[in-house]
Amino acid sequence: MKYCPWCKQDKPFDSFYNSKGRTDGKKGHCKQCESFRHRERKYGISIEKYMEILVNQNYLCAICDKKAETPEDIQKMHVDHCHKTDKIRGILCNKCNRGIGYLQDDPILTNRATEYLNKK
Repeated sequence: MKYCPWCKQDKPFDSFYNSKGRTDGKKGHCKQCESFRHRERKYGISIEKYMEILVNQNYLCAICDKKAETPEDIQKMHVDHCHKTDKIRGILCNKCNRGIGYLQDDPILTNRATEYLNKK
């Protein structure tokens, strides 16, 4: 067991990412907290704001309605943001986040993809 100072819980060792630079071989914070800390650093979004958005979305991906049912599901959701303005648009599942990323956040490409998929 290892203590995570962020969530203040003792958790199994496999709940922590590996780290070669630490004496115990594990990062100082659990995987879930590392995920939230990353979002906070990268997007400036607190855990509270992230959870507020997710609650407002009923724990559903803002595009496909896939439900985040477990703490692990919640951890794996992605903060979607506009790359031009850095404004947060919502929380997405991995597949939807990658999909709009591959379409370069471009509504024209997204519309073309929709038209393509609607061809008979």
